[in-house]
Amino acid sequence: MPPQCAGNKAGQVVRMRPFIQNEVMSQDSPKDGGLWLKTLCRTCNGLASKYDAAYGDLAQRAARVGRLRETQFALPVSASGVPPIPVSPGRVARSLLHGMVALTPSMSLVHQNFLDELLRDDEIRLPDGLQLRVARITHPQCRISSAYWMQQVLGERQNYDVFAEICFYPFIWVLCSSPSPSLGASLVDREGWGDATDWIQYNRTAVRSDLRDVLDRLPVTVHPTLRDRGKWMELSSKDRSYVLEGLIRG
Repeated sequence: MPPQCAGNKAGQVVRMRPFIQNEVMSQDSPKDGGLWLKTLCRTCNGLASKYDAAYGDLAQRAARVGRLRETQFALPVSASGVPPIPVSPGRVARSLLHGMVALTPSMSLVHQNFLDELLRDDEIRLPDGLQLRVARITHPQCRISSAYWMQQVLGERQNYDVFAEICFYPFIWVLCSSPSPSLGASLVDREGWGDATDWIQYNRTAVRSDLRDVLDRLPVTVHPTLRDRGKWMELSSKDRSYVLEGLIRG
């Protein structure tokens, strides 16, 4: 999460584990080896690996387009920011959601039916209220986490509230829900991240669609932890929040 075929492996990623001690967040020593957590059983891990190649292919194609645009190579430009590349939406969503479930063990307490559907690997829908959203990133900092909440308290009021996130070039994916209006605008909604919520409903045998046909927009963003941290309040649980951060080597 993301899979090795997307570049998440030793030699390409240096990772750190944030931890909270005396109410202060710190980092442990950097390690080689990519971002991963041993939280999936063998059955689930084997099922997820069936779809990892589809995610790796999408990530590699999107990264290639990004690198070409950075060199000012002439490419078709869409107002929505979605590149003209092929995708297998059902298979990509399965790869992502298996990883996100592994990041969020508490899902079993509130969405057991959804987990059962993932294991049956047949007709699957996200539980009501949950959304799978995506944006594009250009920074080399990467991160996987669960149950993480941030609130901008200085300047414009907005929040970043996720059940799970996978931030790894060229994408950031989040599993989230619509926030309470009293907390301010959702950063995800305010920036207009793409909505991939219905991807999981695509048949897993559908192996080639145009990304522009299944995603309405793909803005470029920066992870909230890389913004002005002095304006944000953060909330996580040292017992229930899994967080790994790292740096993708050039």
